[in-house]
Amino acid sequence: MASVAILLMMYVAVGAALFAQPQPGAAEPGDFTPRRQGEIFRDSLPAVLLWPLFLWRRLGK
Repeated sequence: MASVAILLMMYVAVGAALFAQPQPGAAEPGDFTPRRQGEIFRDSLPAVLLWPLFLWRRLGK
């Protein structure tokens, strides 16, 4: 059971590393507030959880 949990955490970590970032060059000092970080989290959550599909679509073009 521990290995399943580790695999799930790795899956989410890879997705977060690939897709959970704000737009490049668009960062402002006000972006680093808990409210703004929550918005970024909610906006990027589908891409983080479905990263194989998003990666396939992005590299397929």
